Amino acid sequence: MILFSNVAYAGTSIPIYTMIRIGVVPLTIIFTTLINGTFPSIAVLVASLSGALGLLVTCIRQDMRTSPVVIVAGILSSGCAGLFPVLLVNTHATLIGSIRTAASNRPSTDLYHTAATTPADTRATYQLLHYLSMISLIILFPVVLLSGELQQISGEFQHLNSWWHWLMMGCASAGTFAVLVGTVLLAKVTSPLTVNFLTVPMYTIMVTVLSKFMLEIYSWVGVALVATSCLWFWRERRMESKRRASE
Repeated sequence: MILFSNVAYAGTSIPIYTMIRIGVVPLTIIFTTLINGTFPSIAVLVASLSGALGLLVTCIRQDMRTSPVVIVAGILSSGCAGLFPVLLVNTHATLIGSIRTAASNRPSTDLYHTAATTPADTRATYQLLHYLSMISLIILFPVVLLSGELQQISGEFQHLNSWWHWLMMGCASAGTFAVLVGTVLLAKVTSPLTVNFLTVPMYTIMVTVLSKFMLEIYSWVGVALVATSCLWFWRERRMESKRRASE
């Protein structure tokens, strides 16, 4: 997902990149329905699709051109982004089931009582973060070797002596780790659709700010539609959580 997203982002502008990835929200709904067998309420469905439509209207520009490689990379990135939180929720539920099964079959003379003080939910979350980190390293490290980045780094070794370089690397690593943990926790306590719907206001604000607030009239209509959809989505999700809590 990161590789496809970087290819799409590097080869075009922010509005075109956002338009290419506009299908993340609809794909999340489709994957959630096909894999989990759950379907959002009509109000949540309309609010989420309206937000995606508003983002599309916000990003429309005249004379928009890009290469087919960027379009293909953006579509593949959208598919991976829509599938990722769905797999997170399913994997977390599977880990909880395996932990509870192992705890129920463990003899009382073992460390059962000590392990029982840690909730299965928390242990499953830590295991999921550990698995994600290991899989990311296993996948990305060969890519670094095959791409020839190590030779370029060795040719520019003087940059490694700069404190600014290591500061930026540290900030980027901390930010990436915070996004990973936040995505896992948000998908666990809410839903995959909520995780990806948050990108709609994020991209809207980003496009508006980078355009220096100089948008066309129809783009401002799209911004207003996104804001209304976000309030509607938040209201419906809040009402659903209250209904589940009352039950």
